[in-house]
Parts: sequence; C-alpha cells; structure tokens
Amino acid sequence: MNENYIAYETLVANRAAAEWACWAMIASWVSAGATIVTLFLAFKALFTWREQEKTKVKIDFRNALKKLKTALLFMPV
Repeated sequence: MNENYIAYETLVANRAAAEWACWAMIASWVSAGATIVTLFLAFKALFTWREQEKTKVKIDFRNALKKLKTALLFMPV
C-alpha cells in the first residue's frame, strides 16, 4: 500500500468522524433547548397550580362560614 493512500483513507475516516461529532453536537443543543422549554412550562404550571390552590382554599373557607352561619341559625335557643 502506498503511504499517500493510507493518509487519504485516514483523512476520509477523520472527516466522517468529525461530521458525526457535528451532528451529535447539534442533537445535544436541540436536546438542551427542549429541556429548557420543558423547564419553563413546568414552572408555569407550578405557579398556575399554586394560584388555583389559593383560590380553592378561599372558596372552601367561604363555604365553611356559610355552613357555620346556617348551623347557628338553626340552633335551638
């Protein structure tokens, strides 16, 4: 075998490896972007859930006050 041919084949193999590394880098960037979007949506859902729970607690408190008022109205004197 000629050393020029071996050098050429090594160059071709290294170029293919570099191309695969480039695609792997692009895939990792896409994955990181998807992770950041997922994190943003999770925080948004978490804060929405907290607001819903605050509203639910207020409504439950109002219902308890209404039931207490009704119970006090129907108590024997």
